[in-house]
Amino acid sequence: MPKELLANEKEAIGFYISGHPLDRYGGEIRRFTTATCANCMEKGERAEVILAGVINAFVERPMKSGMGKIAYFSLEDQTGTIEFFVKSRKLEEFRDLLVRDEPMLVTGMVEAPWNEGDTARERLVFIDAKLLSKVRSDKSSLLDIKLNADVVSEDQIKALEKVLRNHTGACRTLLRMEIPKRSETVMDLGDDYKVAATDELLARIEQIFGARVAVLR
Repeated sequence: MPKELLANEKEAIGFYISGHPLDRYGGEIRRFTTATCANCMEKGERAEVILAGVINAFVERPMKSGMGKIAYFSLEDQTGTIEFFVKSRKLEEFRDLLVRDEPMLVTGMVEAPWNEGDTARERLVFIDAKLLSKVRSDKSSLLDIKLNADVVSEDQIKALEKVLRNHTGACRTLLRMEIPKRSETVMDLGDDYKVAATDELLARIEQIFGARVAVLR
């Protein structure tokens, strides 16, 4: 799902209809996260957790001492949202990243329900953040493409070859041609078709064949 469409939906009505920005990162989420927004507090006080999500409602506030600023933001994934508190030193280090409207891998420490009475709420103390696109690029070594041999056309294969050659990089490409319920042929496309592990590459392949035919591992 094009991220521009999702961004427009979020801006116009406050939530996503066509999908979620994290949908494209299923593999990375399974590999690198340890919790979700819905269950992270169950890990226990002072537990360190890694979540994937999109940052919303980023707000900076001056410290009571007047010496610097702190910040708060909500992290949203497919299960819900959770609040993060950002200390002054971390804010200075990560501010430019935290204001970007892109899927992130965010590390935090579980804080016991903060405050008391009617103002008590759950939150995490921010530790670190990385763009999921960069995590994917840094950690992926294989592009795995699976196609239905019964329906794929010669023009589509030619278009795929052009896309792969236009996105050269270090990632090995594996092509699986499946005849449903009968057989599968697996081909390592070799050094000539090594690619860069990027969102743009996956989007181009989806434009040719549809969603979820290609996975980065």
